[in-house]
Amino acid sequence: MNNKLVVWLNKKYTETAETTIKAALKRDYNIDEDDFTKTEGGFEFLFDDETGGHAEIEFIRDDAKAFGVAILADHAWECMELYGLVQTSFEDDEEDIR
Repeated sequence: MNNKLVVWLNKKYTETAETTIKAALKRDYNIDEDDFTKTEGGFEFLFDDETGGHAEIEFIRDDAKAFGVAILADHAWECMELYGLVQTSFEDDEEDIR
C-alpha cells in the first residue's frame, strides 16, 4: 500500500479507537467484523471490491502525548476517504494556547 495518512488523537482514545473505527466502517460502508484481518499493529480489510483496493488501519502508540491512527490504502482516494471517516469519528479537543 503506497498511500498513507495519519490522524493524531488525544491519548484518551487509545482504548476505544479500534472499536470506534470498526463501528464507523460498519455504519458507513457495511464492513463487518468478519471482514477484518488482524495485523501486528491494527487490522486490514478489503475496502473496495470493484477495484480490489485494500486498506489497513495501524495504531501508533509510541508518542507520550498523542495517539496516532495511520490509514494505509492501495489508492489515494481510498486513503483520503478513510482519513475523513476516522477524523470525524472522534470529538475535536480544544487546545489550551496559553
